Amino acid sequence: MPSVSLWISLKRSLELVSLCLPPSLSLMASNNTAQSSGTPTVPAVTQQSSNTPTATTVSAVGPDDILFTMQYINDNAWPTDFELDIDTGNWPLWDRCISLLADHQGFTSWLDGTLPRPDKTSHPKAHHIWQVNDRSLKAFILSHISQRDYDNTCHLSMAHEVFEELRQTHEKQGPHAKLVLMKQAMDTRFRPDVPISKTLDDIRALHKRIIQMGPIDDDELHTIFLVNALNDDFESVQSNIMSLISDSKNFTSKTVVRRLLQEDQLIRRRAEQNAPTSSTTALAAQGQGRPRSLCTHCKKPGHLADFCIRPGGKMAGRSISPDEIL
Repeated sequence: MPSVSLWISLKRSLELVSLCLPPSLSLMASNNTAQSSGTPTVPAVTQQSSNTPTATTVSAVGPDDILFTMQYINDNAWPTDFELDIDTGNWPLWDRCISLLADHQGFTSWLDGTLPRPDKTSHPKAHHIWQVNDRSLKAFILSHISQRDYDNTCHLSMAHEVFEELRQTHEKQGPHAKLVLMKQAMDTRFRPDVPISKTLDDIRALHKRIIQMGPIDDDELHTIFLVNALNDDFESVQSNIMSLISDSKNFTSKTVVRRLLQEDQLIRRRAEQNAPTSSTTALAAQGQGRPRSLCTHCKKPGHLADFCIRPGGKMAGRSISPDEIL
């Protein structure tokens, strides 16, 4: 029977060997040592890093030895109920959020279109992984835009195409959108009850949105002036001209001028024929019917001086029926 000193020497030898072995073999060695000494043991539990590839990771090498790994977007950090909507003008904030999300989760190359899709024949597995990642990003984008934007982009096949179409829609809105933003910027004022830093941020944001819509050439600036001159009294013709701007690729300020001159001639002909201006006419000004009577005595509308009942008027102290008033 081996002596106690022999057992101690064998145990120390096993401990030294375990220091040089991989963790799994080292664990086996320590367990064998414990079992040989008769001491019960509990298996150790090791934690795996979240960044460590698991058995479920799907990867493939594509063209130029680029490694493609299948991944899905986690939208836990996306603001609740935040969707792109042209009516709220929130493109700058939405663009920033989707860009940061793509950077953080490794989808930037799919968003900006800089990573070509691998050939299905030469790299079938990489092609499949690229498709899955692209669809994941596209689905996320479509889930966080308005119904109007969804209907306009859902038919596109790639996430980058959807993103670029949204960019064109929200940044290149034409002269009318530029006009609205320019008026907002020009009407912005520094006020003592509002922090100056906030007003500076508002002006900076408006300026950035206007610049993103593209440069304003001389003719476009002239068009903006013409459209802006059509105030609330001419809202119908303003809408008519804006529809022409949206539908025509060769629209210029001359188109606006011709449209205005046509309406002016129509109004003049109606006036010569003593015909009332139609409410459907684009330049029909509201309130251009028969003018109301104005009293030269009390300066009030609705009656003449001959029927004025105020002190000093010809009908002072009397009451008259509406039928007597011209």
